[in-house]
Amino acid sequence: MPRGAAGPVRDLALLRFRGRDLAAVRRTVARVSAVRIPRHRVDDVVLAVHELAANSIIHGGGSGRLRAWETPAELVFEVSDDGPGAPGPVLSPPPVDAGSGRGLWLAHELCDDLRICRAADHTVVQVHIGRQQPGGARTD
Repeated sequence: MPRGAAGPVRDLALLRFRGRDLAAVRRTVARVSAVRIPRHRVDDVVLAVHELAANSIIHGGGSGRLRAWETPAELVFEVSDDGPGAPGPVLSPPPVDAGSGRGLWLAHELCDDLRICRAADHTVVQVHIGRQQPGGARTD
């Protein structure tokens, strides 16, 4: 279980998915996000996690796992799969004529932090979204 500043945190969502489940992934992310982060950020987070889930389906063996949790300072979505992950940077977009390769870059741009753990037999990607208090002040 992940640990926050005050110890273990509770999972908000656990979902195994395949290609036909991308709509369920988006609904889950929207539901979890809607009451935890500013409304104007929800669509960005849904799109970022959708891109990670699509990558799991395409590059990670056709399926993946979604997990979400929160700390006092942030909301975290983690997508994992049984693939090795794509090598290379995510900090810059691919060339405009590239047929693919925008998912990780897009997720990086839409969220506050993107963390990737690649191994020979699995990949774990987390997006972190800072929570804000009323009036727009960040909690971290």
